[in-house]
This record gives sequence, structure tokens and C-alpha cells, in this order.
Amino acid sequence: MIPSPHRWTFRSYCSEAGDEIRGWYECQTRPVQAEITVVALYLQPLDVQGWIDSDRDYKDLRGKLSGLGELRFVVGKEQHRVLGFRNDDLKEFTMLVAGRKIAKFDFYLRHGPTALKRKAEVDSDRARFSCNADWILLP
Repeated sequence: MIPSPHRWTFRSYCSEAGDEIRGWYECQTRPVQAEITVVALYLQPLDVQGWIDSDRDYKDLRGKLSGLGELRFVVGKEQHRVLGFRNDDLKEFTMLVAGRKIAKFDFYLRHGPTALKRKAEVDSDRARFSCNADWILLP
């Protein structure tokens, strides 16, 4: 682990309905909630290179989803993903969409376009379309 003097902040995509990722999180089982918290707590103190090198917990996406990254975790035999993007200057990771990965490319086909649309909204008006997600760090 490569510690950084400044910890990362986690943010969520927020619509008129509220914090979309928190809504997903609250519908999950306790083990899923615990595992995403473990991943966030692990990544929080790392520098940018630490995130990039942490292929098990985080991965930058390529191709049509370039500009996005994913938090990755497994509970039992189920793989889960949270698509979002890093802002390395602000040390923020904004979570855009989350769910269970069933087949190799199915998750990205279903959720990739939504994540890209939400990223564009956050990029255009960060204060309106994203909110602090400190709740993810609370076990």
C-alpha cells in the first residue's frame, strides 16, 4: 500500500430522487454493504498509482468506457461493480452506477451508457449532480 498525505473523498451521483448509489447500497445484503466499505477504506489512503496498481479492488476501464473506472468486489460467488470516475486533482471518486456482474460483458452493456451519461452530468454541474458519500466509509 502506498499511503498518501491526503485521503480520497467518495461522492455519489445524485438525481432529483436523491443519492442513487446509496439507494442501491441500502437494498443490498449486509455482506455486500460490508465488502464495498472494505474496498473504499482500502483505497481511501492510497495515492493515484496505488489505485491503478490495485487491480483486484479498482480498475480503469478502456474502449467505449474510457474515462470510467470500477470498484470491484466479490461476495460469495457474486461479482459486484460500482462504475464511476476518479478526479485525481481533487482526490475524489464519484460513483455513478452499481450492480451485480452476471456475465463477462453484460454489466458493461447494461450500465456503461448510463454511467457515461451521468459522468457528463457531473462534469457539467458537480454541485447539482453529485453529493458527498461518506456513508460508504462507515461499517
